[in-house]
Amino acid sequence: MTYSSRKVSSWIGILLAFGIALGASPLYADVTLKAYLDLRQTPEIREKLRTYFTGVGRGIFYSNAALYIRGAQRLFCVPEDLALDEGIIQALLGQEIRGPGEGRSYEGDTSVELILLNAFIYRFPCGR
Repeated sequence: MTYSSRKVSSWIGILLAFGIALGASPLYADVTLKAYLDLRQTPEIREKLRTYFTGVGRGIFYSNAALYIRGAQRLFCVPEDLALDEGIIQALLGQEIRGPGEGRSYEGDTSVELILLNAFIYRFPCGR
């Protein structure tokens, strides 16, 4: 097996794991909290999840910046001196999963993407 075919096989395995974890439903693309916590137990998949959710976090950040540029109300306000890197995004997600703020809790079927959005909104409120 060549390097590239091993890589393809690895991705196929990961995609199959995601498909099984998500119920193989094409209508349900979010990663549930239960699936996320289960899939993180596998080191190779854990790294892929980390990369995926770092990308989701950056997308949330850039979407918020686009709102600001267009004169719309931002969802959250990251301090100007904070460099939003992979470690901070992962820390935000981990903190929100372990200890959601007052009045919030997450069931196993909650979208981890939504949990990450909530982490930004509640940990970086505007007007402070």
